[in-house]
Amino acid sequence: MGIFGLGVVVAPAIGPYVGGVTVEELSWRFVFFLPLPFCIVGILGAYAFLPHKKISNALPPFDWIGFVLLCAAISLCLFVLANGQREGWRSDQIVALGSLATLTAVSFVIWEWRCAKLPLLRVDLLLVPEFTSAIAVAFVFGAAIYGSTYLVPIFVQTVLHFPPAHAGLLLMPGGALLAVIFPISGWLADSIPPRVLLVSGFVFMAIGSAQMAGADVNTTFWAFVGYTLVQRFGLGLIHPTLNATGLRTLPEESVSAGAGMLNFFRQLGGSGGVLATVIAYESGRAIFADAYTITQTPSNWATAGYLSELHAMLGSAGLDVGAASEIALHQLGQAVLGEALTQGFSSGFWLLAEMGLIALIPAWIMGRRASA
Repeated sequence: MGIFGLGVVVAPAIGPYVGGVTVEELSWRFVFFLPLPFCIVGILGAYAFLPHKKISNALPPFDWIGFVLLCAAISLCLFVLANGQREGWRSDQIVALGSLATLTAVSFVIWEWRCAKLPLLRVDLLLVPEFTSAIAVAFVFGAAIYGSTYLVPIFVQTVLHFPPAHAGLLLMPGGALLAVIFPISGWLADSIPPRVLLVSGFVFMAIGSAQMAGADVNTTFWAFVGYTLVQRFGLGLIHPTLNATGLRTLPEESVSAGAGMLNFFRQLGGSGGVLATVIAYESGRAIFADAYTITQTPSNWATAGYLSELHAMLGSAGLDVGAASEIALHQLGQAVLGEALTQGFSSGFWLLAEMGLIALIPAWIMGRRASA
């Protein structure tokens, strides 16, 4: 499991650097052509290396109703999360679509549990407490790795003003660390109690995310690399242990269905993690922008001192009072915006840290029962 998981996390670490170089040297449009050669290699590799078996003439019926309900529920949920901040969480459209998403999700669960002859997802497996804990751990793992992979490059480009290639390069040491940690943690998962690796992994993930939340415009490139290494080290302890331990809790005939569910919820967590960090970032930026703007008054001694220094500096450069005042106010606005942006990103990173701490509960339950 440790070796198998390398492709899951190493590729997202290399991808941002390749994309950054492509953006700098060519155009952002060319980024969407990058997956094509990898798709071709994947098709050829699957044909060459994956085991083949004969397909009987009578294929089992596909759960089309469950498939449609699942696609509708996920699409509606993602649309609500993606547009709630812009449209307003209490707007008629968001409330109506959110209610419809909930109704569709409930209908999917009922259909899969009670009606489907060959269910798309084995909902009954969620009755196994340790496997349900594994599902929760997989969801948080996906949210952490994809949420941070999305948020980090944007933060370092927006706040630290790194070029795109440097932003992608920043994630590569973490990918290299994962390549080393995954086989080791897979070996350790067979030797020590799973809860030790799972709990330790989420603690390191939370610490790394909290360090990122404290970054600002003065944070250096290598300092942020260190933060990502701490977080990636934690994620490297989680993934192999999650797969091996989570599937070990199921009867042999349900392992294939369980593996599919773990992968599904990990990817669903990735989508949800990206959206959740974006929501946290946008909400935090708006809140702090309003708060900082309100405090910019003549009675604020920090603001008055900042404007006074700018006036003196601009006046010494030969600008008249009117031009100096206009430029000083513009600079003040930019400073307020920059600080609001920083605090917005901090809100996103804090969310990832909090998710890591919350995941300690299912990680402990899953590991404890698997060790029993």
